Amino acid sequence: MIRIIVFTIICSGILYAQQIENKNILTLDEAIRRALENNYELKLKRNDLRKAEAELKEAERLPNPKMNYSNEFLKDNSVDVGEKSLTGTLPVNFLWERWKNISSKEGKYEAEKNLELDQIRITNYNTAKAYIELYYSLGLGNQYKSIKNEIERITVTSKTRLEMGDISEYEHKRILFASAKLSAVQNESIMQKQNKLNQLMLITGIDNQDYEMENVPLQEYPSANIDELYKTALDNRPDYKAALLAIESSEDAISYEKSRIIPAINLGLGYKKVTPNIKGTILQIDFDIPLFNRNQKEIESAIIEQNKVNAEMFLLKNKIKTELSGSLK
Repeated sequence: MIRIIVFTIICSGILYAQQIENKNILTLDEAIRRALENNYELKLKRNDLRKAEAELKEAERLPNPKMNYSNEFLKDNSVDVGEKSLTGTLPVNFLWERWKNISSKEGKYEAEKNLELDQIRITNYNTAKAYIELYYSLGLGNQYKSIKNEIERITVTSKTRLEMGDISEYEHKRILFASAKLSAVQNESIMQKQNKLNQLMLITGIDNQDYEMENVPLQEYPSANIDELYKTALDNRPDYKAALLAIESSEDAISYEKSRIIPAINLGLGYKKVTPNIKGTILQIDFDIPLFNRNQKEIESAIIEQNKVNAEMFLLKNKIKTELSGSLK
C-alpha cells in the first residue's frame, strides 16, 4: 500500500513538472530581450552608428603622397639628350583642415551613440507598457468572465422567480439589461486584450499563443514638479545629449568648410638628371587660384545643417515638456 502511495506521488510530481515545462512563460525581461532583437529602428540606428564611425576613421587618415617618375631620351645625328626625374608630392591642407574635420566627425559619432541608447530606452518603455497593459487586461478579462457567470446564474434564477411570481416583469428586464450591458463590456474587453496582444507581438516578434505572464506591480514615484522633472530629463535623456553633440558637430563642420576656402596646395620634392652630367633637386608647389569657387556651396550646406539641428533642439525641448506634462496628469 505504501509503495502504491509513493508511486502515485512520484507520478503526480512528474506530470506537474511536465505541465510547468510545457507552459509558455513570457517574463518582462524576456519580452524586452526579444523586442531589442527584433526592433528594426534600433537596427537602423546601429547602421547609422557604424556609418558615423567609418566617417570618423576616414577623417583621421592622413592623405596619400603621390609619386611621379619620368624618363625622356632625345637623339639626333650628333647629340644625345636624356632626362630622368622622380618627384614626390604631398597635399598640405590637412595640416589646418584635419582637426576641425575630426572634431566634427567625433561629435557626430558620439551623437549617434546616444541616439542608439535613446532607441533602446524607447524600446524598453514601449515593451514594458505593452506588457503591463496586456497583463492587467488579461486580469480584467478574467474578472469580467467570473462576473458574467454569476450574472448568467442570476438571470436564470430571476426567470424562475418570475414564473413563480416572486419578482415583477420590470425587475426581470432590469436583470436582463444588466446582463446584456455586461456582455457588451466583456466583448469590448476581449477586443482590447487582442489589440494589446497584437501590439506586444508587433514589438517583440512573439507568435500568437497563450502566454503565462509574470506579475509586474505598479510603482508609485515621489511627487515632483514639472521644473524638477524637466531638469532631470535634460541631465539624463540620451536624445537631448545627442542633440547637444549634433549642434557642436555642426559648428565644427562650418569651421572645417570655411578652412577649405584655401585651395588645395600640393608640395613636391624630387630629383632630376639630364645627360650627360646635369643633375639637381626639384622643389614644386601647385595650387588653384580661388577666383570663383571658394567652397561657397559646402559652407552654405553646413550653415543650413546647423539651422536644422538648432530647430530640432527647440522641438525636442518642447516634446520633453509635453511628455512630462502628460505623465503628471
